[in-house]
Amino acid sequence: HMFKFFDEQGRILALRPDFTTSIARMAATKVANSDKPQRYLYTGNVYRVEQTQGARQREFTQSGIELIGSYSPAADAEVISAAMEAVLAVGIEEFSMEIGQIAFFNGLVKQAGLDEQSIEKLRERIDSKDSVGIKTITDKLDIDDNIKNLMIDLPYLFGGEEVFKKAYVDGLNEESKNALDNLKRIYELLCLYGFEKYVSIDLGMLESIDY
Repeated sequence: HMFKFFDEQGRILALRPDFTTSIARMAATKVANSDKPQRYLYTGNVYRVEQTQGARQREFTQSGIELIGSYSPAADAEVISAAMEAVLAVGIEEFSMEIGQIAFFNGLVKQAGLDEQSIEKLRERIDSKDSVGIKTITDKLDIDDNIKNLMIDLPYLFGGEEVFKKAYVDGLNEESKNALDNLKRIYELLCLYGFEKYVSIDLGMLESIDY
């Protein structure tokens, strides 16, 4: 979805569609040997090819931060809390930020032995909150009923700390357990920082970004 054109030497040039990929490239090359973690702040215009009938702007301002070189819950909590502080700083006080952990879903589908096509179908059913469609998929699986029921309930596993109690079921594999542990620690830190009223857990949030 980039605007591309040629320079006088025939090289392909493109207008910047996003900041994250550029920063990731820089972090992996020019500053790869610098101390970690690295923190970046950016703001500027980006350009994307959009359908004109969609009433979406092709040029818009993007601001954000990146924290590179740490996988700790504290690092995630730092970035999330910075985002909430920014929202509060501009005078918005009624908002909610949902956080999830895709590794929890990845662990479930790995435990279920699903292939890529089935995983994508399941993802679509969860996104559309189609419990019947999810059950159609899980009924064919030779796995513990606790895991089947958990997969069926995924679209509705959102809220506060009570979500974790529902998600920690018997028979859960280590990958999903570790993902829950990670998310729970992030949530606890955000609550410690005073953001409990603004943050909620959503284990059915499965959107993916290619990069």
